[in-house]
Amino acid sequence: MLPAAGTYLGLVPLLVSQSTDPAAAGATTFVTITTAATDGGLSPLVNSPYALPGGSLSTALTGCGNVTVSAWTTKAGSNPSFTVAQSYILRVTAGFANATCVTVTDAPTDTASGTGSFGQLNLFGGARTPECTVLMRVRYNDLAAAGNISALFQIRRVDSSDPAIAFVVNVTAANRHDSLIDLGNLPGAPTLQLAYLSSDGGRFITTGTPIYVPTTCLPRVSTPVFSPGSTSTTDGSSIDVTAN
Repeated sequence: MLPAAGTYLGLVPLLVSQSTDPAAAGATTFVTITTAATDGGLSPLVNSPYALPGGSLSTALTGCGNVTVSAWTTKAGSNPSFTVAQSYILRVTAGFANATCVTVTDAPTDTASGTGSFGQLNLFGGARTPECTVLMRVRYNDLAAAGNISALFQIRRVDSSDPAIAFVVNVTAANRHDSLIDLGNLPGAPTLQLAYLSSDGGRFITTGTPIYVPTTCLPRVSTPVFSPGSTSTTDGSSIDVTAN
């Protein structure tokens, strides 16, 4: 059984189980996940058939982008079953048109990297990208909570109340994951802060230290240049690589 196709925020709860039909006894169920999205820790399943241990799989798909899940069953002496498939669109951000999800990856597992239910916000790389866009990492790593849940956070610009400048980005983050958000080329030198949704769901509470985003853009290392060379190699050919 697969969840209904559609758009999901944060994660897709995934349950795949073998048919209870007696004819399926002794069969093996396979799953393949094909995606252009970032794998959120399901690497054994991505783009290659994976035999389900015990005939079932209960997990959560995380990432951002389009994901297709396919499942089928095989059994010696029988034709394979028909394949069932569903497609999903995974989203992380909402409320700010310039915000896009770049990647969703597993958070570190050590205790020091835990965030509780409050989450954590960081300026990725400590500066703007070479294109001068702002990459912010939202870490939701509540080690005391289940891994297959998500929570709603906000990235807020807090250095101005001018509606032409201030903004709020809603981020639905999967637990035990890092969500990398591109906020685009923000003007000026904004100060950003994370807020989490209160346990009663009634209000957002700011958390952590406000983060100043400098105007400095991280430089990119020069690309290597290939040019003809004269150094001999075992097959009689050669090439020199120099940097600009």
